[in-house]
Order: sequence, then C-alpha cells, then structure tokens
Amino acid sequence: MSRQPLLNLSLIFSLCACAPIAISPTSSQPTASPSASISPSPTATSTPIAQATSDIWINRASSKGQIFDEQQRPLNDALVKVISLNSSIPYETQTLSVNGEYTFNNAPPGVQLAISASKAGYITQTREVVLKANHEGNPIDPLFNRFDFSLSLDPASSPQP
Repeated sequence: MSRQPLLNLSLIFSLCACAPIAISPTSSQPTASPSASISPSPTATSTPIAQATSDIWINRASSKGQIFDEQQRPLNDALVKVISLNSSIPYETQTLSVNGEYTFNNAPPGVQLAISASKAGYITQTREVVLKANHEGNPIDPLFNRFDFSLSLDPASSPQP
C-alpha cells in the first residue's frame, strides 16, 4: 500500500486553495478544474488634459486714462476702443469716457494692444501698448497701465459744444 498519492494530493490542495481538485478513478494524478472564469482586468483609459486656449489667462490686466481736448478739458463721451494686435490672442472691447475718464478690464497682459480714442469733430489718436498684469497685494501705482489722450480739433469739421 502506497501513501504517496495522498501526500501529493494534500500538498497540492494546501498550495492551491483557489481551485477544487478532483482525482479521476482511472488516474492517480490530481487535476484542477476552475470554478469561475477569469475576466480580463480593466484597462486604463487616458483622461483628456485641458488645453490652454486663447481665452484662458492666468493673469488679467486693466487700464485707465483720461481724454482731454487741446485746452486740457475732459472730453465726455469719447469712444475708446481696444484691439489685440496678436491674432492668436484675440481681445476687443470699447467704452465711452465719463467726465473724460475711461477704464477697461480683463485684458490679456503682455500682449500688444492698440488703444484708440475718438470723438466727432476731433482727430482720432491711437497708441500701441503692452499692459502689465494686475498683481494683488502690490501698492497701487497711479500710472500703472494708465494712458491719457489729448485730442486735437479736426480742421475738416467743427465739434458741437
């Protein structure tokens, strides 16, 4: 009487508790039959990464200024237009002066802009500027991103008082 097959059976059973073991009556070798099918492990999918676009800015810039006539009197209702000169970073806005003062916000800093001031009966002035970013906590500089315009009378027309 040989005890070898029992020893092998108990050794295999203790090492492989995950699958039932059966011994065929015609064979002295144990065979394992899986109890469940193994499904493939999930595969990782790539998550899209946000792409920076021209309308995403970390910093913003503001500008202000005054519009005067030749006698240094404030011009009310002068039109101030701002246009980005960089085609990959579009920006455009306009505002009217109130008591000669204008302000515009949320412009892209570090981008070349054209600011023009106009009023009927006056010659339009345009300047190209690059705004500095607004930084919180810095002391307020009264000349920070400030652009004043002095408009001359257009000799071809006479302004309405």
